[in-house]
Amino acid sequence: MLDWLRGLFGGAGNKPQQEPRRKRIVAPAKLGPQITASWLQLPALAPGEVVQEIHGEASYQRNILALLDQAPGWASGRWSGLYVTAELIREPRNRHDRNAVRVDAGGQTVGYLPRGDAPRFHAVLRGLRKEGRRASARALVVGMGGNYGVKLLLADCDPTPATGEEPFLPGPLSVALVEEEKHQQALLAAKGELAELSVDGAEVVAFGHGERLGRLTDKMCARYLEVVAGVQEAGFPCTARLTVERGKRKWEGFVHMPQHGGLLA
Repeated sequence: MLDWLRGLFGGAGNKPQQEPRRKRIVAPAKLGPQITASWLQLPALAPGEVVQEIHGEASYQRNILALLDQAPGWASGRWSGLYVTAELIREPRNRHDRNAVRVDAGGQTVGYLPRGDAPRFHAVLRGLRKEGRRASARALVVGMGGNYGVKLLLADCDPTPATGEEPFLPGPLSVALVEEEKHQQALLAAKGELAELSVDGAEVVAFGHGERLGRLTDKMCARYLEVVAGVQEAGFPCTARLTVERGKRKWEGFVHMPQHGGLLA
């Protein structure tokens, strides 16, 4: 009798079964347009002076050569130092390595991250994808005579998203400023920060907090004039890391520039 009453009035012994909760599937954000090979853009991964090697370029020489053929001032057989923008793409279905990260430039594959390095990039690539951003990075094509390689240029060994506070022109070459003796106070005020480079006639002038710090030597002006002008025409602040050192008679300023300035533009 009690069982019959429980069944009639929905007692505790006859609770209706709940439908299993369905797992919510969140579609990834739609990625933006394909990244061009031009270096004149802000990469998603913070650019810097740390070199990240990639492997397998020997299998993609034709694709790398296509990048060089589009570069003004490059000639076959000449040592190359061409800056480009690369894109990093995960390949979880890669039958050789589920952790594989492919490196493309100009829409073509140019290599892969080394097997031991690829997992370090997974977190930042996943974060960028959730935001609908492609994982672009500054890269450098080097080589000669049909043997070319590609190196990524990052701010740190552990990749991080760019914040906009990184120098647009990171590089290992320390370029001295001249006429900085006229701007000692402004030079000290800008110590440890970024200098902004600007073209003034045939000169490349460095500024900090809007104050003139000095200019590049005539030789370095000739080398970097087109580069700085190209950055300005593209609408980006042409910034470089600034260091200030104590000399014998004055404070001396240095901007850190890419080595291959003649092939940047």
